Parts: sequence; C-alpha cells; structure tokens
Amino acid sequence: TVRIDVDWSEFKEEKVSGMSVSVFSATDSTRQVQYTTETTDGVEFNLLPKDYIAFVHNQSVAEFGTIAFSGMDKLSTARVFPERCSSEWYKPMENETLVSNPEWLAFDKKDLLTTQNVIKEGENSNEPSKTRSSDTSAVTLTPKNIVHVLHATIHIKGINNYRAGRASITGMADGYHLGNGEYSTQQVTHLMESWEIGKKYNNNDGTQEGTIISAINCFGLPMEHNGNAEAN
Repeated sequence: TVRIDVDWSEFKEEKVSGMSVSVFSATDSTRQVQYTTETTDGVEFNLLPKDYIAFVHNQSVAEFGTIAFSGMDKLSTARVFPERCSSEWYKPMENETLVSNPEWLAFDKKDLLTTQNVIKEGENSNEPSKTRSSDTSAVTLTPKNIVHVLHATIHIKGINNYRAGRASITGMADGYHLGNGEYSTQQVTHLMESWEIGKKYNNNDGTQEGTIISAINCFGLPMEHNGNAEAN
C-alpha cells in the first residue's frame, strides 16, 4: 500500500473540492491506475515495487467546462487545452482557432519509487516466521496553478465618447503538455469582450483621455515565443 500525499498550499486561486491522481509506469509512461476523489489530502494505491510517475490536478476531468483533456492514458501524450468556441462578431481567418478562457487548473508531477520493505514476524516466538510488506508514504505532490491571467490596458483619447469595447488577441498558447511540463507551441486566439474604464483625466484643451482595462485567463505565451509584440 502506497500513500500519495497532496499539499494544496501553493494553489490559492480557488478552494479545492476534489482531485484526480494518476500513476504511470516510468518505463513506458502508460497509466497504471487513476483515482478521482472528493478527498484532497491524499490517496492510497496498491502498487508493485517499481518506478512510477504520479501526477495530480484539481477536480475530475468531467467537471471542467472550458478545459479539455486528451491523450491521458499515456504521460507522453497527456495534454490540457482550452475548449473551442465561436463568435457572432469575430470572423477568424483560415486555420485560426477561437478558444474559451480556461478555468483555474493546478498540477504537479513527481517520480514515485516504491520498494518492498519486508518485515519478519515471529522470529522470537515458537511460531513459523512470516513476512509482510509495510505501508509507505511515498511522495508529496504540491500542485501549482498553470493558468495565466492576461491583463490589457488600452489608452484612449476622447474617452468621454467611449461606450463599449471588444477585442481579440492572437498567438496565445494552445494548452499545456502535462508530461514534459511545457506550454504548447500551437497558437490560438482569445476574445476579450468585457472592458471597464480604468482612469480618466482632463487635458488643458478640455479633451479627455483615459484607459479601458480587461483581463482574461489563458495558457500564456506558446513555447518558442520570440518575445516580439508583433507575434500577438
């Protein structure tokens, strides 16, 4: 019996009400067992003595509405990505993908080595000697949030004329690869449809200037991003 403890102290974005823990074979990365539970402090597995890789994320796969999962039976293909969406006003270009803003997702992955600790019983008695395997607390997983918040500020002259805003931002990462801990190189477009006025001030000539601000959840910038603003 192997216990995997989970410490949620570094995930502060929301209160955790359940989790999914998976254990993969370290040799071929295929999933050996998965456990989804409302308990959040740890789970116990019955495992043979060998090398494994354990990972955990908040909630069950079915509970997410704006995040999709794929390739979860093998660690090398396990991936999370934002759900696709459509728009009544934004017309995507060919091969451009519109996505929803993802919910909070916390994740951690660690190597798990299980060994058989043999305890001999009855050595100092007249009874025959017996052996059994001891219970082991093998690893503690500490999930961290892997979803980013993108903040946008637009400076406007004549902000007194502002009524509403809507925008899109291209070149954002299409999810996260759980196996290697990297954000996707594939790119998607997010819509930013909720804006509010940030600052207002009057110029000497009587005109008004100010800002509008917005924020969305996303998986951040794709791997191999060159850092140029023109890429988004």
